[in-house]
Amino acid sequence: MQEVNNQISNNVNKALILLDRGDVERAKECLQKAISEARERSDSVGEVRASVILADVLIDTGAVGSYELLEHAMRIELDDEEREVLGVELSRAAEIMQFRAGS
Repeated sequence: MQEVNNQISNNVNKALILLDRGDVERAKECLQKAISEARERSDSVGEVRASVILADVLIDTGAVGSYELLEHAMRIELDDEEREVLGVELSRAAEIMQFRAGS
């Protein structure tokens, strides 16, 4: 199980590096792969983390369906420990949704 979580984390980390380099398309592919792997393994933390990052990227590029992805990520059940681990991502998701509601 740890190896699978590492694969998910590796894909997320790779996507972040690609985003820093400006390679948005490859970053999106890595994030989509991470989301798929997380869903297959019922890894809520991995799915939320990758989904929030991908939604943020999609919103920046004006892609359709980005807010729906974010809303899905925010509906995933998490325990207190998982919420603590995902503090940054959940804060970012709330910020994006608040901005959307205000616009």
